[in-house]
Amino acid sequence: MEKKIIRMANRMLVFSILILVIDLFNSNLVAEFYSLLVYVLGLSGIIISLILRYFSGTNLIKQRMYELIDTISVVWTFFLVFYAVTSFVAYPAKVNGSSMEPNYKDKDIIFIWHLALQPDRFDVVFVNVSDEDYFHPSDEYFLKRIIGLPGERVDYIDNDLYIDGKMVETDFLTNTMTNDFTFEEVCIIKNKDELCNYNVIPKDYYFVLGDNRSNSTDSRRIGLVHKSDIFGKTIFNLSKVVR
Repeated sequence: MEKKIIRMANRMLVFSILILVIDLFNSNLVAEFYSLLVYVLGLSGIIISLILRYFSGTNLIKQRMYELIDTISVVWTFFLVFYAVTSFVAYPAKVNGSSMEPNYKDKDIIFIWHLALQPDRFDVVFVNVSDEDYFHPSDEYFLKRIIGLPGERVDYIDNDLYIDGKMVETDFLTNTMTNDFTFEEVCIIKNKDELCNYNVIPKDYYFVLGDNRSNSTDSRRIGLVHKSDIFGKTIFNLSKVVR
């Protein structure tokens, strides 16, 4: 029994250290918090196993310590799974600002899917909008909605969206006014401040807008967004459920 407990505790510690190493390259603060819990639990397990190895107390005390380390291993496994999900599958994030109101409000807690991402029209995505010219620090991500896809032309006329000259319904918008623009006016490569010189959105680029059109830094200002600047898409709004 003691050898089995010690082997289990050793595995817990090894996986916990591995997680901390991974976190050196991971900016997910929520995942880092849970990885710290995993590490602490793993360290606790190995300490208890060492105490058991050299402890000469009664069988009752040893049994209680076996039960304790068994409980720790269950809790450790739970946090390990949670860490894996939040780090590599669904990233928890907080909405920053009012540019996606009324559908997403400031400080809403959402989950972002970033595994094998294939952006599609009207997906709500986390976009890197960093640009010193627009007073955004590097690696700042905002929530935006994909409007135009590669190979398409986007125009807004009389508050209606036109894709390749055909009107497209935008049912997610209510009482929102979008100023007219033509594709030529907004076809700018992000952060390069130059016209893209294409009749359509080039390959691997996307046109994004905020739902709150009057208060949104989006492709009308920063230009087309490259696929590599799209971190993931929203799959769940936790705050909307609890409101």
